[in-house]
Amino acid sequence: MEVYVKVCILSNSKTLANIKEILREPLYKIVKSIDEAYVVIVEPGLDISNIPLSKRSFFFPIDRLSSDEKYIHMLLSQLSKDQTVWTRYYDFYDETPLPTDFGNFILFGFSRRTDSKRILGLRTKELPEVATVRTHSMCYTGDIFASKRCDCREELENALRLINERGGILIYPEEEGRGIGILQKIKIYNSQQIDGFDTFDAQYVNHFPNDLRNYDYLRDIFRHYNIGTIDLITNNPEKVVSTEISGVKVRKTLKLPSTVNDYNRDYLQTKMRKSGHNFTMEFTTEE
Repeated sequence: MEVYVKVCILSNSKTLANIKEILREPLYKIVKSIDEAYVVIVEPGLDISNIPLSKRSFFFPIDRLSSDEKYIHMLLSQLSKDQTVWTRYYDFYDETPLPTDFGNFILFGFSRRTDSKRILGLRTKELPEVATVRTHSMCYTGDIFASKRCDCREELENALRLINERGGILIYPEEEGRGIGILQKIKIYNSQQIDGFDTFDAQYVNHFPNDLRNYDYLRDIFRHYNIGTIDLITNNPEKVVSTEISGVKVRKTLKLPSTVNDYNRDYLQTKMRKSGHNFTMEFTTEE
């Protein structure tokens, strides 16, 4: 008896050679019918109205599979999860006008249904057909205290100016220190300052993975505001894929300039070298 997972792929791509090579027999079998499939893989931006609520399904940017092997691992990880494109993790809480130095925005909040995790954000009153979006993880040291050890506050302020100009959303999750929290971040800083580790190795020696952030809130926020295509403000290529897995189409990325100083130079260079951040030509030097 042959046992394999039947997979239906919904895509506008002209070629599916990469994914068919990955999902091949005897483990998987590509089928054309949603009804026949055990799991449905949907290219971001496509209509999902014909997918049953109970059918295992998820979004994935199929064209990314040819660019980096790590996306193959991401695809296989998604296949192992019990999920659907209709799953809702966060509920809309409320919103209110908020004038700022960067423009007049609307402050909104979402809360996770299973615990108390909160997601805040700012949006423009009118959202264009292609919204400009920035997901900016909370950074107490940078955003509030204007630390020179990172470029977070500069990125936040520049993103708000750009979103105010173009129309869109800034999403502000409580994920300090790539998800480890502010108290653990103090230990990480000491591992860098005293022991000489870079920002990634410092997390490993303190028994943390490099990045604990989870972007499961994006789908519910985008769906609530009826956003299907975005221009994403980021220097991080992995954030593009994480955003596309939420179901939206990323039309293009918009990079932010970073000011280099004696305190953040190693940090920024490490992000380029180890996580592929793409802001080399956007560097400016602080006088």
